[in-house]
Amino acid sequence: MMDQPLLQTRNLSMHFGGVRALDQVDFTLNRGELRCLIGPNGAGKSTFFKCVTGQLTPTHGEIVLNGQQIGGRSSSEIAGRGVGIKTQVPNLFDGLTVYENLWISVRSVTDRRARDQIVVRTMERIGISHLAHLVAGQIAHGQRQFVELAMVIAENPELILFDEPAAGLSSEETEKLAQIILELNRNHALIIVEHDMQFIRMIGNKITVFHQGKILAEDETDAILTNQQVRNVYLGKSPA
Repeated sequence: MMDQPLLQTRNLSMHFGGVRALDQVDFTLNRGELRCLIGPNGAGKSTFFKCVTGQLTPTHGEIVLNGQQIGGRSSSEIAGRGVGIKTQVPNLFDGLTVYENLWISVRSVTDRRARDQIVVRTMERIGISHLAHLVAGQIAHGQRQFVELAMVIAENPELILFDEPAAGLSSEETEKLAQIILELNRNHALIIVEHDMQFIRMIGNKITVFHQGKILAEDETDAILTNQQVRNVYLGKSPA
């Protein structure tokens, strides 16, 4: 198992009528890897994200996680196989406290004391312990983002997928998020769909560029940011 990539797609395709949102995409993510996905609107990265997380069933092709085919399986079944999903818009129980939100998220632990310990450790890890007893519906957007992130990692998934995690965050919050992501990457594989190139510079290691449903380029961050073809279709100008 350790010799296998963590995640692979083979000829992954997703068609909406005559539109090929994904067109025979071959993608490989190794264990413990951090990968950023970029591309212009309509490039296919969000469709790829939804296929991998079970929100869409691919038209053709395979999605293989830990050597097992997961394409077309439900989001809950994929989550049960060790995949965590951080959505762009936080999905919290607004009437519950932050602590209660995390407590509910640790579904796999039935022992109450053990679950409490996981919640406390996770809040400390993300730096939200001070929010524990606040009602989730009354905290700010950036705080909600960090609470949902804590809910995702509380179950210790092997792979975490992020959908534009820096959206709507302040500069200070973005820097904090970058530090958390780099710390998470010590123990988790990560895929991050993101538009904010400054944020990608903070965390980037290897980048996959989508364009017109295909992978246009895949390389280290510096090479992608200086790739003329990538600039033409996505960045529009030379990076500062």
